Amino acid sequence: MIRYRALSRRAAIFTPPKRGATGSPSQRHMKFEHWRTALQWPVAIVFVLAVVASVPVLATDADTWKVYENGYFKAFSNAEESDALEILRDLEIFRLVSTQLSPVYIPEGALKTLAVIFRTRREFKQHSPQNQVLGYATFSKNLGIIVSSSSDRGIEARHVIRHEFVHILQLYHQARLPNWYREGLAEVLSAVDIQGREFTVGELPGWRRNRLSKVVSYKKIVRDDFDLTKQSIVTTGADTYWQCWLLTHYLLFGADDNLKRKFVTYLTLYNEGVRSEDAFTQAFGFESAQLWPKHLKAYASRVPTYRGYYDRNSADTEFSIENAAASELRAILGFLIERSSN
Repeated sequence: MIRYRALSRRAAIFTPPKRGATGSPSQRHMKFEHWRTALQWPVAIVFVLAVVASVPVLATDADTWKVYENGYFKAFSNAEESDALEILRDLEIFRLVSTQLSPVYIPEGALKTLAVIFRTRREFKQHSPQNQVLGYATFSKNLGIIVSSSSDRGIEARHVIRHEFVHILQLYHQARLPNWYREGLAEVLSAVDIQGREFTVGELPGWRRNRLSKVVSYKKIVRDDFDLTKQSIVTTGADTYWQCWLLTHYLLFGADDNLKRKFVTYLTLYNEGVRSEDAFTQAFGFESAQLWPKHLKAYASRVPTYRGYYDRNSADTEFSIENAAASELRAILGFLIERSSN
């Protein structure tokens, strides 16, 4: 059993500092000064409203929408209250656990992350830039926004919103991350199993365990132009999100120290502007096409997991609940429609 401090040292690899960087680790990874301004929720909402004043909002009954708020999140949802609270309370606990798994966090003084949770997939798709995705994360004037639904065709809604919250953390990060690692890390972290005061990281999400019939060449996956959101498991027979999860898992938990150092070199090269496939070959000394047959095929059958503990009493799971103001709701949903049409 590995307690959370030991676990954090093994798992907390987002990206190395830029060469020649100075200052503390937090200063190297994030610039917080712009958060120290007086920017607050009303200002952010006024900006959003100005952008979408002429955009027609799809059929929306404001009476069915509620606002849920704690110290870290402000959520708008028309889902059943019990469903919304279950998702949000889990998200808050995950936020707390994620601080022990990653060196990237939401800076003190930042605006609360905005979550929009639609009751149905159909409503979500009307406000989504891509039909294939189950959720997405975006930024607007320093406001982090997560959009998802409470109904996701067998994939747990809480996993989707966790996954997108990891992307919010990544958006606070200065350095560039390759696409496969950005999605793979979100899959690894969001799948953490939390039971009581204990959490287990490294497990494969349950719905992906029976979707491993084929694999796409990692030569394609490592490329900069590989778009996971356009890969259909129906047409390809492969789950590329699982493949990104597996490669990320292997490099964080399964690789030896020498390979981990090469991984850091790869991320450094990529952060300096080298194409992902070229950075991979330079850093690891072999082609990415060799990953599956020589490294990952055997590893897939014996992936390790690690356990740690967190202070559950520190979780802010008491969300206030009130009816959504029609003007604020219209601004937010209109902004999402505007964003999805671009």
